Amino acid sequence: MIAQRRIDFLRRKKVTIAVKLLEQVQELGQLLHRSHEQVEFHEVAEFLSKVMHSNVYIVGRKGKILGYGVAEHALTEEWLNIMTKDQRFPGDFNKHLLRIEQSVANLSDAQKQPFYVFSPEENESFRSKYIAITPVIGARERQGTLVFARSEQPFDENDVILAEYSATIVALEIVHSRQQQKEEEGRQRALAHLAVESLSFSELQAAKYLLDAVRNSPDGIVVSSQIADEHGVTRSVIVNSIRKLESAGTIESRSLGMKGTHLRILNQFVEDEINRQFER
Repeated sequence: MIAQRRIDFLRRKKVTIAVKLLEQVQELGQLLHRSHEQVEFHEVAEFLSKVMHSNVYIVGRKGKILGYGVAEHALTEEWLNIMTKDQRFPGDFNKHLLRIEQSVANLSDAQKQPFYVFSPEENESFRSKYIAITPVIGARERQGTLVFARSEQPFDENDVILAEYSATIVALEIVHSRQQQKEEEGRQRALAHLAVESLSFSELQAAKYLLDAVRNSPDGIVVSSQIADEHGVTRSVIVNSIRKLESAGTIESRSLGMKGTHLRILNQFVEDEINRQFER
């Protein structure tokens, strides 16, 4: 009788744990698909940090920290600088992350050894924590890594399941985000091409002089009369060049009266397109 009660208790406990894990997975899925424009990886990391009671780092394949969540606030100054200032793990640290090809939890001292690339203080902090690492694989290639760290208790099987599910979804979002970036880059390149194609040759020359002046100006202020005198072009050609580029959304201009004109480049490809036109 007592044995049967014990079995029933364990069964109910397993069901409760399974239901809780399922709820967490569903909540994570809703969070990741909430935005159709841009993924907030910090929000994802903070959610995982909360449900797994650990520090969480979403790391890109080149070591950039895409998002992080902190459950334990006893962080060293060095680690805070890495997260908020550098926003990137050191190359050797990320190199060893990329060598891990399947989920590992509760790294042994020997497994942690390659990751001791920081100061003695930070290495000691890393040594004292339970560490779990899950590769992020998408589109048949490594997209990054999920790193989990906590002090109080080891990671269990449910933590690993949630980590692997999270890595799968994060991989899809990283691939999607990169695809969006490529599409936006293509659109910006096309707009830059159309804008430059609309310029006459004299306006194209004036545009090159203008962007050279912007690049050499610490505050982005250019003086049309000065450019005209230096390069032998008329002010009207310079004005027309600015107007056409601005109407195409590639630059933004603001008159400062006698001080000149403040120019801000909105399309990073317009200068490349102008240079390419001169090379033809």
